[in-house]
Amino acid sequence: MRGSLVLCDYASQDQLAGKVNLMGAGWSMIGPQIGPHAVVAFIKVGWTEANRPHKLALRLADSDGAPVKVPGPAGEQQIQFSGNLEVGRPPGLPEGSEIDATFAINLLPLPLVPGQRYEWLLEVDDKVLASEGFLVRRLPQQSAQPPPFVPPEPGTPGPPA
Repeated sequence: MRGSLVLCDYASQDQLAGKVNLMGAGWSMIGPQIGPHAVVAFIKVGWTEANRPHKLALRLADSDGAPVKVPGPAGEQQIQFSGNLEVGRPPGLPEGSEIDATFAINLLPLPLVPGQRYEWLLEVDDKVLASEGFLVRRLPQQSAQPPPFVPPEPGTPGPPA
């Protein structure tokens, strides 16, 4: 089994066609004010891995690999999406073929720290299958204020004319 992740502004899944439609895809920097965005997973399930249940998780980690936690109704909770993955072999598919499995998660703005790196991790059966990192841009620096004007003392020459 192999997989990849794509970060984008928005994604919608077309179940009938087996496709994911992406808008604003392929970025690796966001913010500093973080808006809604999406994470899309593309998984290729091997022939011998089909017709079996697999444990699936998509989680967000900080630059140290620790789970990112946000305030929630029951206290702090990890940003993680868990589920099961099981794909069948379509009739007529040649033996040895890979089977596509995709999913898209659209997210509301997350309270992430400007200037920090984060990484989405896609895990299948407790093994990291794919990862995609991104940086939250720093807040713009305030422009330096010029020093306040101090008039010269009386009797000192002014600037040349």
